[in-house]
Amino acid sequence: IILSSLFAAQIALGTREMPAAGIWVGVLAGALLLGALWPGFAAPKPGDAVRDREMQAYLRSKFAPGTPALGYYVGDLIRAGLDVPFTNLFHYSQLIRKGTCSDGNLVEQLRSHRYGVVLLDFNLKTHDDDYMANFHLTAATRRAILDNYRVAAVFDLPGPEKRPVNDAAYVWVPRTTQSGEPEGKGR
Repeated sequence: IILSSLFAAQIALGTREMPAAGIWVGVLAGALLLGALWPGFAAPKPGDAVRDREMQAYLRSKFAPGTPALGYYVGDLIRAGLDVPFTNLFHYSQLIRKGTCSDGNLVEQLRSHRYGVVLLDFNLKTHDDDYMANFHLTAATRRAILDNYRVAAVFDLPGPEKRPVNDAAYVWVPRTTQSGEPEGKGR
């Protein structure tokens, strides 16, 4: 996209200011080579649609429409009719790390069980101190989820969503006591 804009600008300026054709051919060939070598996303396979339908059926059957939800795969949550206050949890976590905002509000919402479901693409229990866990969520956010939520279901991710570090989709729900009251509220 960038190269085509530059090429169009050169044509608009006129041929007298255009560099030699050999330079443009080299730049365009390099761009094509990089595009061919750049790893892309795998095309969906029939089994991927089945895995997607399974997760959608679960989310729709277990959570009422409009249930507040938090996660990385926001599209899955929205398609299930859930309410998603953060459109990109990763970006929000990065803003917290840069000091632009605090994670205190999010941590308090997790502690008070504001979210009926938290959908993550890695296992918090096994990645607690791992680089990727720190990359995806702040330590306080991870601790709030671990203390106040439990894994209710695990789904194999569809092929296009699966990355080496994303082993599955983990559905976390609020911990409750046998009487149905939230467990660990206000920790």
